Amino acid sequence: MQAVLYLHSNTVNAFQQEEREVLKVLSVQAAVSLEKLAIYEELNRTNSALLDLNKQVERQSKELADEVAARTVQLHEKIEQLKHAKNEAEKAKAEALQAKDEAIRANRLKSTFLATMSHEIRTPFNAASSFLRACLSEVLGTTALLFDSVLSPVQKDCSHPNLTC
Repeated sequence: MQAVLYLHSNTVNAFQQEEREVLKVLSVQAAVSLEKLAIYEELNRTNSALLDLNKQVERQSKELADEVAARTVQLHEKIEQLKHAKNEAEKAKAEALQAKDEAIRANRLKSTFLATMSHEIRTPFNAASSFLRACLSEVLGTTALLFDSVLSPVQKDCSHPNLTC
């Protein structure tokens, strides 16, 4: 900023020394005032810019605080979901282990039952089989004897299985 103080007079030495000193002081004071005005205007612009920046910082700070709060809620929800999933997985694991133990126990019981039943069935079956073999041996032996022997007609009639003599 520049200023000019111009005084004009048609007479030489129109201004006395004292008047010139006053004009000199006035011009210095005017220059200082103008400089202070420029500084004041610059301060106002800077202050206005700082206020705008401060508002922007406050707005961004609020936005960040809101975002942090929202993410915190999301994290807490995710933590709860993970805890629930972990509990469900542990429950499923315990159920699977229990089912495995029950399956092993059932398999042992089945094996024991089959072994016992096999023994219980085999023992009488072996006896019946032996008895049947003995009977067949005796019947086949008797039948062979009947076929090899010369029988009378009465003996032949008595040898028929449906007849009793």
